Amino acid sequence: MSEEDVYRLLERVRTYYQHLSRSDELCDEWFRILKNYEVSEVNENLDKYLSVERNRNRIPMPQDLIQDLWTIEECQQSQKSYIVNCNLCKRPMTLENYNKHYDRCSSIHYLLQIMRLQGIEVEYKDLASLNDNKFNVIYEKYKDY
Repeated sequence: MSEEDVYRLLERVRTYYQHLSRSDELCDEWFRILKNYEVSEVNENLDKYLSVERNRNRIPMPQDLIQDLWTIEECQQSQKSYIVNCNLCKRPMTLENYNKHYDRCSSIHYLLQIMRLQGIEVEYKDLASLNDNKFNVIYEKYKDY
């Protein structure tokens, strides 16, 4: 969240709790706590907080609004360890590596079809094992078939 996001969030809170201070110190402290979180998620937690009857007379604290949230960095780290399967070859990989793998995998599947139409028998593993330079040479040769 940016400082401006925190300011807008505090303005939202003030619409429900008019006696909340407007000090720079309050804004700074909320920013210090909330800066590593996604603004949309914090606002969603504020909505949840406000919908609970027992909270009507209790001003939310920043900690109330980040409960059960991951920081932006934690989300990025989870993508590095989150395992997904390729839709084409069903091979497991980290989410972080998925796009690069999928681009290559779909190119291999395309080449297999084109090469087989031309009577060239080749297997997926043979194309997958090529380094990028060798693969690109073959791909360029057959891509416009």
